[in-house]
Amino acid sequence: MRTPWTAPACVSRPRPHCSAACCTKPHAGSTPSGAAPRLRSDFRAARTLALVVHLAYHMGLIGLPGSSAEPKAAAAGHYGCNFIGLNEESVMEREPSRIRLAHVPTPLEPLRRWRPNLWIKRDDMTGSELAGNKVRKLEYLAAEALEQGADTLVTVGDVQSNHARATAGVAARLGLDCLLLLAGEAEPAEWCRGNAAVDRCFGAQLDWQPAGQPIAVRLQHAAEVLRQQGRRPYLIPEGGSCELGLWGYIQAAAETKRQCDELGIRIDRVLCAVGSCGTYVGLLLGAKLHHWPVRVTGIGISSSAERKVRSSLELARRTIERYELPIDVSGEDLEVHDYAGLGYAR
Repeated sequence: MRTPWTAPACVSRPRPHCSAACCTKPHAGSTPSGAAPRLRSDFRAARTLALVVHLAYHMGLIGLPGSSAEPKAAAAGHYGCNFIGLNEESVMEREPSRIRLAHVPTPLEPLRRWRPNLWIKRDDMTGSELAGNKVRKLEYLAAEALEQGADTLVTVGDVQSNHARATAGVAARLGLDCLLLLAGEAEPAEWCRGNAAVDRCFGAQLDWQPAGQPIAVRLQHAAEVLRQQGRRPYLIPEGGSCELGLWGYIQAAAETKRQCDELGIRIDRVLCAVGSCGTYVGLLLGAKLHHWPVRVTGIGISSSAERKVRSSLELARRTIERYELPIDVSGEDLEVHDYAGLGYAR
């Protein structure tokens, strides 16, 4: 039987070779190198964008300058499939509580050097320490945590997880404790750079297992231990991708549609990376709810496209049922393509 850990013991003391408290490894092991912390989030975001555009081009969804190829036309009637729209007021009535953390609206900018009618939604500008798509979901999840009187945010992710870093940042901003349950292989130097270093700068406690218990089991075990210690944990699933977290991108879809209307541009396809499926499903539901006739296409960055479609459909239907949304989603609405690389953050 695994010995229960206590939250204060999850992080060891700083190594003597390093003056930064962030350069510690959560469990005993090889001594990390003295490499200075470096952030890779911007590079990874740019690389993901490049991969999405590259795949979209080879799929024939977009063309590039100098290319004679035209984007594939959508099937007739496709955008109207199972679509029932709501007005803005009706959607707002269903929206859960939210706290403002992100810098929104984020810009919608043209990428003219790639293609005249290709635009990018700059969600890398949602906030300095919280930049990226995760904070939009956390606005709703953190609001519920505060409503429930929680004092500790608990979530899961890879050693270099953007979601884990964003959760730690939100906890620090709101005066809450944070426990990150991390998994995956990591060299000693990994703990001195990137998100693993930033997590500690935010004061998060880390519990790392290279492999072993399923994520759901670890979350429940952590909650049980914290409650025994008199704490009030709030559990956040991987990527913040749950029915409540989806509202971040339901509203992001509405925000983007308003920007398109103001700029007088017509978008017929939206592409995004798909990991834990929350951003993708949120955009899909948001487009339906806000009368935005676009095709939402996902580029899978882990597991298989078949698994992503199945998970996305289940998540969409749970969200529709929970919030009684008068829309329907079927397999015909989902489009996810494989483009997984060597592994997470590689």
